[in-house]
Amino acid sequence: MRIPLKLSLYIARAFFQTFLMVFLMVALVLILGDIVDMIRHSYSQELSFGTILKMVMFKFPIGIQKMFGFVILIAAMLCLVKLTRTNELVIARSSGISVWQFLQPVVVTAFLIGIFVITVYNPMACVLMNRYDKMLTKYVHGRTNLMEVSPNGIWLRQHNYPLLKDKPGETIIHALRAAKENLELYEVVFFVFEQEDKFSYRIDAKTALLENGYWHLHDAILTFPDKVGERHQDYELPTDLTRTEIMDSFASPESISFWSLPGFISAMRNAGFSAMKHRMYWFQMLVIPFLLAAMVYIAASFSLRQPRQGKIPLLISISVCIGFSIYFFSDLISAMAMAGDIPVPLAAFAPTGVCMLLGISFLMHTEDG
Repeated sequence: MRIPLKLSLYIARAFFQTFLMVFLMVALVLILGDIVDMIRHSYSQELSFGTILKMVMFKFPIGIQKMFGFVILIAAMLCLVKLTRTNELVIARSSGISVWQFLQPVVVTAFLIGIFVITVYNPMACVLMNRYDKMLTKYVHGRTNLMEVSPNGIWLRQHNYPLLKDKPGETIIHALRAAKENLELYEVVFFVFEQEDKFSYRIDAKTALLENGYWHLHDAILTFPDKVGERHQDYELPTDLTRTEIMDSFASPESISFWSLPGFISAMRNAGFSAMKHRMYWFQMLVIPFLLAAMVYIAASFSLRQPRQGKIPLLISISVCIGFSIYFFSDLISAMAMAGDIPVPLAAFAPTGVCMLLGISFLMHTEDG
């Protein structure tokens, strides 16, 4: 027997309403936790509560994105338990509708939520996350990202230029590509500015190797305004940058939208850097709709038991533990992929595949014997 459209819409609406309720509850908990954490970390900066609240509101959308799987898991369990307690699913079964049929609206709704997350929600969350990063830089850290990767090469910013202590400013560094192993830049240009963005001079070099406390430039030409350029076979340019600072300043995957990640990954590869972390994040974004659908099957396996049969709280606790285990397994597989032990696509799809198979297997065992 085919499930009636009206019943499908009723179940889908009940699940979506429960999802919104759980989402708002989890969001409230995250916001309160972030407010406390932000107050603790920004105590020395004496930020106003309005500024802290604004930063928290900019940050939490990307934070809750990681918890959509648990939100779907809890929402599906609550919805199915409610429909079971009110005997609505009992009536549906007695009319010849199987568990697989009345789960279809829930699975489809979860899948559509996943598509919405990666196509619409994530880009908006990334915009807010970038605003949060700017506010964090302005009010807490005091410095912006040191490195940016674009299709036309690598851009670095070096603050408080050491050779111009009497005229503090900054240096903008551009290179076509780099060697990740020793952070050697190729076809490099250093633009030196004084305060108020006043240009001072530029340096063109074939290569620039970051050493301890200075850049070692090879085949460098120093060009000053209204002066003939000076050529140096080797030239040392003091710097306060370190390899760790530069590598850590890469834009995090969470701050780049799903649509922009492929272009950013391509730019990083062309610049000579590894984009493993960003590739892993992009593939994990791709599987979100399937992960949310798999969470529905996990929830159904432990929440369709009749109340008179008892042990419902125990079964729900087990399903939550399974959900945590899946996320732990996902992090473990991701670490193996980052180490190069397994392919990135396999590492992204394997946890979701395991989750889907577990949910369907448990459901077949409990419902079909």
